[in-house]
Amino acid sequence: MEEKEMWTYQTGATILETFNQELMALKAKMWMNFVCSRIWPTVE
Repeated sequence: MEEKEMWTYQTGATILETFNQELMALKAKMWMNFVCSRIWPTVE
């Protein structure tokens, strides 16, 4: 691989990794909201 290709690949991989983490955080938030909305009504 040439230097430029390697750099492009690494940048793409980094962006993908960041995007993945954001997506997982979003899913986790939605899941927590879902779980909390299910638990609280039964507690009260």
